[in-house]
Amino acid sequence: MVSLFPLESAGYANRGEAYYKMGQEEKALHDLTMVSLLEAEKQSIPERVQQLLSQLETSIGSRLARAELARRARDGDFVAFSSPFHSKKLPPPTKAACISRLAFYSSERSAAYNPDHLDLVTLTKRISDFSAGSSPSLGDLYLMRGGLLKSEKMFLHAAEDFAKAAEPASGCSQPFNALLETATFRCLCGDNAGARALFAELATMAAPGFEPNWENFYAKYATCLVSLDMKEALRVSGAAVEKFPSSAEMRLVRGFVLQSAGNTAEAMRVGKEGESEE
Repeated sequence: MVSLFPLESAGYANRGEAYYKMGQEEKALHDLTMVSLLEAEKQSIPERVQQLLSQLETSIGSRLARAELARRARDGDFVAFSSPFHSKKLPPPTKAACISRLAFYSSERSAAYNPDHLDLVTLTKRISDFSAGSSPSLGDLYLMRGGLLKSEKMFLHAAEDFAKAAEPASGCSQPFNALLETATFRCLCGDNAGARALFAELATMAAPGFEPNWENFYAKYATCLVSLDMKEALRVSGAAVEKFPSSAEMRLVRGFVLQSAGNTAEAMRVGKEGESEE
């Protein structure tokens, strides 16, 4: 049918769905894209075609991403997480950076940055068109877009936006979260010394209008310190457990710090205390 009526979208739609059911995703994507192009002017793209296009893009994108990660794993010279704060390749992450990475993925409440659920296109346009005195502030727009980019795993761009939101002149209404996000990325990139300075600033920062995620802050601060200042890491992690005695995350971090300091017995005791309180 497609060969007889090359400008009829129905043929492409039927063949595209057939390719999809046979697992021939690239061919299905081609045909269904043709449908969207042919129907674009009439703005009548079938809902089924839209659903299949979304599923195909996700599936193909995931497959390509897995292939790229496998390629990177084979490339000994590749640094998996390039830093927006450094122009050269970084050494492999320390244990502290790895633990901080785990804390990062379940960390700040990024969705809370964007209560109106503005999409990436809208946020980017508002940033480019921003004029002084507008609301929300430029810093809030960067924080919102950074949270959205982070949720989409676009970490380098997210880090850049968070750093801009953390600048005092940005007018961000959540400077604590903007700076915590920036410190997190510095730690993830191996810049633990730079992250430490930001964490120290956060420890004394007032946060009007909302309650900071202090557990997440302490987890990151302590693990960042492990490779820099073990005595301070022990102090911070101990203070975290005292402040949040029922927090499993605080005990996990405390145990990691103790084990890193060579005190395995104490690390096990902290872990058992946490189990007995559950």
